[in-house]
Amino acid sequence: GIPISIENMDREKVFGLRADDLLIVMKIHHLGGVIDLQHAYEWSCDTGESYTEIVKDLTNALERGRGISHVHVSGETSVAGQQIEGHAQLMVSSNAEVILGGIETVFEITGKRHPIILEGDPLPEEPLRSSQSEFLSERIDRLAKIAIENISEEISFIRRHCRFL
Repeated sequence: GIPISIENMDREKVFGLRADDLLIVMKIHHLGGVIDLQHAYEWSCDTGESYTEIVKDLTNALERGRGISHVHVSGETSVAGQQIEGHAQLMVSSNAEVILGGIETVFEITGKRHPIILEGDPLPEEPLRSSQSEFLSERIDRLAKIAIENISEEISFIRRHCRFL
């Protein structure tokens, strides 16, 4: 069948934040695991627990299950400690250094270079609103170019700052 994975949840969820939650579901359903490093960061901020310890716990738990299928990477933007966006590109995030450390922690523990999913929004906050299809088409093309440039910069940023890549 199709491989299915489960991810550690964000701060809005009740179940799936902790490593033990994921391990139970992974073992029952033979699932792979996804570590979302921004979600782990949010959990650390909310509970006061060490980010590194949370990432270690998640990594070890998921490896005891079917293993880590991939790692979700994004950061957050914040002002005066208040989160503005929870899935920002790492290169513009306020917590990039912490998240990069999370990537390294996962790779050090597992000894593997897992696929990374870039979850950061590559576009500026510009809603697409137009009834003129020609204008809309031009705008989509322009935004697509910006997105591709920003994604390319994000990949370069992660490669420059993560010693495992």
